[in-house]
Amino acid sequence: MIEGFTKFLSTFGPENIKELTKLYSHDVEYEDPINKTVGLRHLTLVFEDLIKVFSDIKIVVKETSSTNHL
Repeated sequence: MIEGFTKFLSTFGPENIKELTKLYSHDVEYEDPINKTVGLRHLTLVFEDLIKVFSDIKIVVKETSSTNHL
């Protein structure tokens, strides 16, 4: 799971938005300093807006951690 999420972030762009369905459930709850949303469709809109505002965004994953808890 962590590898899939890391790959998604590292290759983040309009061509891989559909990958969200492999990483999040339909009832995902998401919150960051700007957005608070519920549902995969709404999360997809948040990520699509992020791409519109920052068209050349690059995310670098420097460290990952797993506690094996869901």
